Amino acid sequence: MNARLFNFVFLICSVWSLSTQGQSLEIQQVILEDIGKNDEQYLRRFIKSKSGDYLDTLLTMEDVQQLRRRTGVANADLIIDTLPSGKVNLIYKIRPQRTLLPQLGLGGIRGNFWWQLGVAEHNLFGKEQALIATYLHNDGQANFKLYYQNLRIKASPWGYAFDVYRNASIEPLYFPASAVDFTYVNTGAGVLGLRNFGFNKSLSLGFNYFEETYKKFNEEDLGNSDGPDFLQQNKLLVKTNFEVNRIGYDYFYRSGFQWNILAQSVSTLSDGSQFFSLGFEGKKYWRPYKTGNFAFRLKAAIGTNSPSPFAPFVLDSGVNIRGVGNRVDRGTAQLVLNAEWRQTLFHTDRWAGQALVFSDSGTWRNPGGRLNDLIDKNQFRHFIGAGVRFVNKKVFKSTLRLDYGFDLWNIEERGLVFGIGQYF
Repeated sequence: MNARLFNFVFLICSVWSLSTQGQSLEIQQVILEDIGKNDEQYLRRFIKSKSGDYLDTLLTMEDVQQLRRRTGVANADLIIDTLPSGKVNLIYKIRPQRTLLPQLGLGGIRGNFWWQLGVAEHNLFGKEQALIATYLHNDGQANFKLYYQNLRIKASPWGYAFDVYRNASIEPLYFPASAVDFTYVNTGAGVLGLRNFGFNKSLSLGFNYFEETYKKFNEEDLGNSDGPDFLQQNKLLVKTNFEVNRIGYDYFYRSGFQWNILAQSVSTLSDGSQFFSLGFEGKKYWRPYKTGNFAFRLKAAIGTNSPSPFAPFVLDSGVNIRGVGNRVDRGTAQLVLNAEWRQTLFHTDRWAGQALVFSDSGTWRNPGGRLNDLIDKNQFRHFIGAGVRFVNKKVFKSTLRLDYGFDLWNIEERGLVFGIGQYF
């Protein structure tokens, strides 16, 4: 028997032996090491293995994954220390990560370069509470956001969040005769309540009151093109979201799945009109070997099928199809599939680098159109491409990405996309 085969057999036998002994091995202590600024009692809420229980190796694996999901934890490992008494100590070794971060972001796609300044604490008091204040310069427009989130109030399954914001951008709106650029401004405030069901499921209900304004961007369009010169509307949004998260984390690697269903209702207070939408987003990650990761995302959504140019679902490089351009089309239904292969090139204690290839495809229903628009080949877009990732493992959400995509059927349509964080 060669050495590699021997080591494999030995590992299988060891795991089997530990599993069969687990029912008779009592846990004496559960110890957390190197927790950094994380609150120890908060972390212990996510550990189901308790002192006095009998060792359950499957349960300890779940504990490790729950710790790895915590905002202030870069990674976590388990050491099972067998004592002379026949009992065991469970030692969860934490590798904390920095969560108080300057928001020095920048990104861009063809036709839109943006930059961001601010500060964000994603692990306030060591309890995953988030406090974020940012200024974003996007499309030459001023944006700001103040956001607070507490996912778990004390030891309860309840949480909440609130924010005030101003979102502004240059939006192309598509009329039958032409496309017209508008300066779009959305200013509002919102509050959200959250109910956790265990550690993997949550249900939220939120309310937003906001004002939307549209003003034609180019002076030459005033009075002589489609659409109003200026439009102002006050609106109330009600949304509910149900999420299931069973993603396994190992630093920047992912395995498992996550999905959520989002339902929204928007009421225009001036005329009583309403808009409804229902969307699904699912993500699946597969790690077939140590340095490789498959990632998939499916987005499907449908909304009120008004012929208005203010359609909710956008075709955009920064959102769903890398390389397609800056908000090139809109629709009242969408179906999008993103897939990518991430291959790690180097991996040190602090830094990692990845190369990837991707495929982004999607289709939209035109405002006022029919559902069979989704199977119309003229509505279908398919871009492929490649990219790189640079990761700081000890800083929360510190992945720098750069992707280049082109239309599979028309290579003249192509573009560079860069930003902070994985694309999905």
